[in-house]
Amino acid sequence: MSRTSLTAHVAICGGGVIGLSIAIKLASDGHSVTVIDNDQPGRATTAAAGMLAPLAEASASNAGATLGVESLKLWPEFLGALKELGGDPPSQRGGGIIRPAADEKQAHKLRDMMSWQSTTGLPVSWLTPSDVSCIQPGLRRDIAGATLSSAEKHIDPRHLYESLLFCARIVKVRLLEASVISFTERESTVAVDTSAGTVECDRAVVANGAWVRDLLPRFRSSIRPIRGQIVRLASPAAGNLKFTIHTHAGYLVPRSTGDIDIGATQELALDYEPSTSAADQNHLLAMATSWYPELSASAVRGTWAGIRPVSKDGLPLLGGSPDHVNVSVAIGHGRNGILLAPLTAKLMCDYIINDTPIVHDLSPRRFELI
Repeated sequence: MSRTSLTAHVAICGGGVIGLSIAIKLASDGHSVTVIDNDQPGRATTAAAGMLAPLAEASASNAGATLGVESLKLWPEFLGALKELGGDPPSQRGGGIIRPAADEKQAHKLRDMMSWQSTTGLPVSWLTPSDVSCIQPGLRRDIAGATLSSAEKHIDPRHLYESLLFCARIVKVRLLEASVISFTERESTVAVDTSAGTVECDRAVVANGAWVRDLLPRFRSSIRPIRGQIVRLASPAAGNLKFTIHTHAGYLVPRSTGDIDIGATQELALDYEPSTSAADQNHLLAMATSWYPELSASAVRGTWAGIRPVSKDGLPLLGGSPDHVNVSVAIGHGRNGILLAPLTAKLMCDYIINDTPIVHDLSPRRFELI
């Protein structure tokens, strides 16, 4: 590959949902943007389940839940902007999330959680076992009740990724297939040295997920690579599953194709390999059939894994890199990269263009103070 030199107002290192969302918003506002990506295997975006579920990831009211709810409310506008650009974005699907309780202890915990969930503005209701049987036949009958969160839906992450790529091209984002090697800061600019040449820019943003350790070693201890495995089932019962089922042990997400995605494992992946294992797949299948017995006759259509960038406190790191004046980061979204994409794009664009401060809870420097 011949090396070249490009000039961009902003260079974004990483072409997943976070990087592309930031790029599209910046370019739509008239800024020159180059996205640099080497199509890293294990990218979290296309390996995700695509749940837009801020309450599913939080057991109590906290900063993560607040961020997730705020970003969820931005999703209609986010999808509308992609549609206006002709990107044929995926729609939010499903009747919401059912969280079943296996016993009275879990039921009590779910009821306690409803007290703070109700303060988020998202509708959450309690279902008796007979209520669950009426709205979602097929779920195991011995549950002690469940909560229904009707606003927490899901999207097809691969469809979303293709839509983002299309819209990025429409707004003239330059897509450079290359590996980023290093940054060289000038007086008021930064040069991004890549395997395909140098990109000169005013600002650079690192949004390459778990692989941030390759560019900014200081975040090696702050961001852990967590592998998540998913199993896709082809099942005659798939058409009967109208809701995402989210349990203490995993989830079942119905797809418009008639398939069901079962997930997800969480294991430290120091090898950064998106590998799968038969033992973990069998564990996921056992979990799924224990909650939805009709799946026992299902065929496995596929398995895959992604590497999630998980921070020490579970919150993303957004803002300026401590080691560079003109380099920012948007990393550490963990299991919520897709959910948090609209809010991340908004916060990062305001920060890059208007120097609008980002709340301290998300500061890339926060772990230095511990």
